[in-house]
Amino acid sequence: MVSTMDKQQTFSEARRQGDSIAAIARRFNVSIGTVRYWLAKAARVSSGVPIRSPGRPPFLENHERENLKQLVQQRPETRLVDILEEFKHQTGKHLQEGTARQLLHRLGVRRVRPVQERPQPVPDATRYKPRHRCEPTGDSYPSDLTDAEWKILGPIFSEEGGPGYPPDYDRRRILDAVFYVVRGGVAWRMLPKNFPKWQNVYAHFRRWSAASKFETMHDLLRSRWREREGKKPTATASIIDSQTVKTTEKGGGVDTTPESEPRDESGTSW
Repeated sequence: MVSTMDKQQTFSEARRQGDSIAAIARRFNVSIGTVRYWLAKAARVSSGVPIRSPGRPPFLENHERENLKQLVQQRPETRLVDILEEFKHQTGKHLQEGTARQLLHRLGVRRVRPVQERPQPVPDATRYKPRHRCEPTGDSYPSDLTDAEWKILGPIFSEEGGPGYPPDYDRRRILDAVFYVVRGGVAWRMLPKNFPKWQNVYAHFRRWSAASKFETMHDLLRSRWREREGKKPTATASIIDSQTVKTTEKGGGVDTTPESEPRDESGTSW
């Protein structure tokens, strides 16, 4: 068996001795194509033609690769599709985007996408803002009224001063306690110690409920909300939904069957 290094010299020597290609293939137990390949290779070596390894020639030359690399580095924010269009205009060769990415990866080029700033959402006037609900501290809770809210509700719950001692607790603090109970869903007796006494808070809640102060608060806030939405303070029309009441399927009076007499009075024995 002839080694790979000796095939070129051995086949050439046998050919010079007058052997045919088929005879050389039978002698060395190889195909006719192998003999022809090594004879052609020997002829190129003797004529001084450089020998290139068999296979498909490269699609891009070295200078074309460098040109593509420079285009990408000079325009880092340009899309790769646009760069490939310009490269095709310069060289006449079209590269697929996936092939170009692999080639750039082998060339050590890393494309960093520019960070696009997201549009800031338009603030909604109907949403609570940080100034509306601040973080609770040791003496406050998220359900407490802000200064702006108390400015609106204060005239409703601030009772006029009358004869007697001044109130022991601020009306705003009592209203904060009421909102704490309603918002937290706790019992009156479970009010924290930094609120007024629960008996005092409950008494004010009953008195304000009897005076319809919470209904007045609701109507005031509803009118202000309607004005903010560009509507009239009060609704101009209302729709009342009625529920159909079922009647008896059979018309006429209810007492349609005569009442039967008792058995002991009818004189019938069983």
